[in-house]
Amino acid sequence: MSTKKVTTKVLADNPVPRLASCLVLDTSYSMNGKWGDAIKPIDELNKGVAMYMKAIAENEKTREMVEIAIVTFGSKEFSKGVTGDAKNGVKKILDFAHVEDQDAPTFTAYGYTPMGEAVETALDMIEERKQEYKDNVGTYKQPWLVLMTDGYPYDYESSMNELGKYHGDSIKSSSTRTSKLVKDEKLTIIPIALGDEANTDILKKFSPIDKPVKIKNLNFEDFFRFLSESQSDPDKGFIRGDSPDLEEII
Repeated sequence: MSTKKVTTKVLADNPVPRLASCLVLDTSYSMNGKWGDAIKPIDELNKGVAMYMKAIAENEKTREMVEIAIVTFGSKEFSKGVTGDAKNGVKKILDFAHVEDQDAPTFTAYGYTPMGEAVETALDMIEERKQEYKDNVGTYKQPWLVLMTDGYPYDYESSMNELGKYHGDSIKSSSTRTSKLVKDEKLTIIPIALGDEANTDILKKFSPIDKPVKIKNLNFEDFFRFLSESQSDPDKGFIRGDSPDLEEII
């Protein structure tokens, strides 16, 4: 995999308003399970992200405007039998760059689910990139963050066993920070629930305005197609389109 970050000089020389698009993706062990006809979510995620990057590259408008970053949560460094900081399970897979300068990654599924820590990492990356836009371009589109998971944070079950409810410790900081940015119209977040096991109540904590979207039947391609189409005119927000496999959570 190779990536070539768009430098401040390139930004200054080509002052097109940029859109920072950060995918925060669950790659924990549960994503390796089999759904339906022995289909693995992690395999469909790989195909969907590759299709998204290809769609961005093939559209003249998004090719120049959209910069993609990818953060994953779930890895061997934070799993059963491994002690340490939950942040060890968070990986920066791609930093913000034009899609033409990036290769589609291949994800593997392993470990626990440090969702909150991954969102914090993504928000830090977004804020850094926004500052570079301000300093070198002067104008930009408010960034988009896609949060995609098939489960719930690593401390969910222990909290339920001890308290009978989720204390939310591992996501409090990131969900509060995300909600404020959304309310201040400084961030668009698209929370995605993968299948029936995803905890939509937790996803709602990150998204005070838009409801989570559930992907049914593992149809990642519909979602990523609508995402790329929406980002050609980001001021209108995410367009769900007409798909039986995308469902807004009530």
